Amino acid sequence: MTVLENINYRTRGVIGPAEQDYWEILNEELPGMFTIDKLLKKKPAELSGGEARRVSLVRAMMARSKRLLLLDEPFSGLDSELRTSVVSGLAAWQEIHGVPILLVTHDIAETYQLGAEVVKIADGKVVAQGPVDVVLAEERARLLKQLQSHEPQL
Repeated sequence: MTVLENINYRTRGVIGPAEQDYWEILNEELPGMFTIDKLLKKKPAELSGGEARRVSLVRAMMARSKRLLLLDEPFSGLDSELRTSVVSGLAAWQEIHGVPILLVTHDIAETYQLGAEVVKIADGKVVAQGPVDVVLAEERARLLKQLQSHEPQL
């Protein structure tokens, strides 16, 4: 199957007339939002790792269930500029469609960019839960201090 056929696989033959407009909007919206619009005619074997990750993300978002989107490190392997763009796209999509997202990540920047409610886990136990700016404030301060200590002195 092509990329387009893959992202529409779960919806084929099960969409009623009432849902058709919604899925057509998603088909127009998501490929551009996640920069896969030029990949739609390609086969999966022709994709790079980052392209395949973005296609998988769009495919998950096209699934029929609108109750919850589960994502495990969906942006790993993407360069920082593309990652920022894709995270912004996901945040915009979530705001528009209101689908709750459970995202596993080790990237603090992603959580801040998404404005996420965070559940911090250490040694298999929940150690904190709440708004990202509260739960990860110490980690953010530590990273900023680390970055500032590596700035070149002029």
